[in-house]
Amino acid sequence: MINEFINIVYRSTRFDKNFYSNSKNFDEASIYFAAIIVIVVGILGIIPQAAILEFYRNNFNIDVPTTKLKYILIVSIFIWIIRSIYIFIVGIKLFPSKKTNCNLLKVFTLVGFAHSPYIFRLIAFSNELVLPVIILTEILYHISLIVGTNEILNYKNIFKSFMVIEFPLILLTIYILSNWK
Repeated sequence: MINEFINIVYRSTRFDKNFYSNSKNFDEASIYFAAIIVIVVGILGIIPQAAILEFYRNNFNIDVPTTKLKYILIVSIFIWIIRSIYIFIVGIKLFPSKKTNCNLLKVFTLVGFAHSPYIFRLIAFSNELVLPVIILTEILYHISLIVGTNEILNYKNIFKSFMVIEFPLILLTIYILSNWK
């Protein structure tokens, strides 16, 4: 079981499109592995949080309270659910390809597996490493999600899956830039 879990994390982090196209990786047990990945990376989010809070305390004399573990886990699971439902609605219901044959459980599994690059946040234990590690893991997460979405939704090109995944980020960026003063 541990070997299978490590294999899932490794292949998802490598952006292995064959991993996402293999239906064996999306069987009934896979949702549990996806949930474990989301919970583990939620817990690992405590490491950069501690370094960020230390940075604020040391540089700006701002005493920001730490977030409790239960809230971190709740937010991690909530983001997993929202992201999965979004991909299901937009990718499958609004913009399916002719070959799209996917259910919500498979999307939940995909999004859980795509969280695997967040495991690298383990190395964000100092102030100097926090920002680069967070940016890198965020980029790796999005790439993993784009590759996986492209495979499970059977899109012909990666641009469509890129737009499905990144459209909210693009809208948010446009909104922020339009309101910049």
